[in-house]
This record gives sequence, structure tokens and C-alpha cells, in this order.
Amino acid sequence: SMARPFLADPEFVAKAAAGTPAAINTCIACNQACLDHIFGGKMTSCLVNPRACHETELVIAPVETAAQRNRIAVVGAGPAGLA
Repeated sequence: SMARPFLADPEFVAKAAAGTPAAINTCIACNQACLDHIFGGKMTSCLVNPRACHETELVIAPVETAAQRNRIAVVGAGPAGLA
């Protein structure tokens, strides 16, 4: 079934057709927000793509890029913070 992969990445087909499979947001098959929510009578969602099924509620503002790039250092980050 392609239902869960399409929830995880609605641009799945476009990315595959463009030859950029590495850019596809992959479903992790956790079944927590898609199947669990459906069977619990809740609104479907996706842990990999939190925007899924909330398109009419979210206002997604365009991202502005910085005028100047700065170099930064991340200090004291453990493996969980870098994942």
C-alpha cells in the first residue's frame, strides 16, 4: 500500500519522477499517528510529516533566507540532539 508513504511525503511521485529518491521523506512504518489515530477515532496525522491531514488548518509562511551567512558552532550536543 502506498497510503502511508504518501502521508509521509505528498511529493513522493514528483521526487521519484525527478530522479531524486534521496529527497523522499520515508515512512518509518510506526503506525502511531496514521493507523492508531484512525482506530481511536482521532484525526489522522503522521509522525514523519506533521503537516499531513492538517492542510486546511496550517498557515505556512514562506521561509526567508538570511542576507548574510554566518558560521556557527554547536557545543555540547549529544547524539540525540544531532539526529
